[in-house]
Amino acid sequence: MLWVRFTLIFGLFVLAGLSHEIPNDVVIQGFVRPADHTLRVLLRVPLNALRDTEFPQTPAGNLDVANSGKLLADATQVWIADNVTVSENDAELPHLTVRALRVSLPSDKSFATFEEAQAHLAAPQQETGLVWSQAMLDVAMETPIASSASRFSIRSALARLGVRTVTVVRYQMPGGVERVFELEGDPGLVRMDPSWTQAARRFVWSGFVHIWEASIICYSSRAL
Repeated sequence: MLWVRFTLIFGLFVLAGLSHEIPNDVVIQGFVRPADHTLRVLLRVPLNALRDTEFPQTPAGNLDVANSGKLLADATQVWIADNVTVSENDAELPHLTVRALRVSLPSDKSFATFEEAQAHLAAPQQETGLVWSQAMLDVAMETPIASSASRFSIRSALARLGVRTVTVVRYQMPGGVERVFELEGDPGLVRMDPSWTQAARRFVWSGFVHIWEASIICYSSRAL
């Protein structure tokens, strides 16, 4: 009987580990927009990237959205809001405040534009009919700013959400110009509207890193 008990305990341990497995590839969509005296950040994150949380399920085995509010809010704060910081003219702004949360289907197209994403987050939540590992979590966050004309920077520490995490951020300037940034892992401080000297320094540094990585790969291949 002892070996049977051991087998059951070991099996439960393995299943628990699998339930919190780190996703291989996590793609995050986002918008950053300063307007008046508020900077807004909208993000869409795969819900299964927010690990260590047992979300309630319906009898059919789907995510019980109605009873997941507190868990979703806590997981969002720990995994997302606490890992994104914004600076205005090189001065770090107050922590982002979560203003809205919404669970969405992966087929939802609301993040095509900032306006659509914002309207989607403001709409009443609907049941998704999905298991939690297939759902997307949409988040609206904001922080006060002195002026929308300032230069803003973002520091993302979302790499731990997946083995490989890519965050696609669309920065919308007050004049209507949009800049798209593809951030892989934790890229450090990223200036949304850099001066030409800042942009040049980052370009040179990126080129150096690229050459260094290529050299390491080449050396490793020869060693093998």
